[in-house]
Amino acid sequence: MDTSSDAFRGSNQGVSDVGFLLQTNIFGGPALSREQFRSFVPETFSSFHLAVTTPLGTYDPTNPLNPSANRWMFNPTINYSYTPDQGWTWLEVYLSTRVFTTNTDCRVGGASSLSQNPLFILQGHASRNLTPALWVSADAFYNIGGETSIDGISQHSAANTLRLGLGMGLTVWRGGDLVLNYDRVIARPAGQPDAQAILMTIRQVW
Repeated sequence: MDTSSDAFRGSNQGVSDVGFLLQTNIFGGPALSREQFRSFVPETFSSFHLAVTTPLGTYDPTNPLNPSANRWMFNPTINYSYTPDQGWTWLEVYLSTRVFTTNTDCRVGGASSLSQNPLFILQGHASRNLTPALWVSADAFYNIGGETSIDGISQHSAANTLRLGLGMGLTVWRGGDLVLNYDRVIARPAGQPDAQAILMTIRQVW
């Protein structure tokens, strides 16, 4: 990684933090055999997800740019996914929070520790299958909280950000999907950066 601006330049390389993900169904999405899955009719469901990120990556306490955050992160999420027409239309809500431990070895600029308040995330998605192989979506993401502090001094970096986006997915071969997403920040606190993103994902399921 390499970044620069008028007042700052930094670079680093190494292994990023290792993460683990636990997912479990609450209702509406039972475990199925391959034969059962072929005939399963999609229905409204809810599930729980827990992502845990470990501080196992490469970390240099005097470098402001690091592959590792040198702290643990716990990210529980619960979703409710409603379909009125057996999977052709989906209306979904995701509620999530990210909780961080303190980085007690942050030496940039003479500091000693970096802490961060929990970050709360609300997502909403509306998607529609136009054909069995093509779907489109409208997406909204709202983040609030996550204020960082260095040696107990607030950095006035709390999020209060709304992003809106569009997406589409296409099955291009057996088991293979091409997904394209675009989103942009439309509301943010003063001083926070504007941002937009285009993401293309190729997925293969065996």
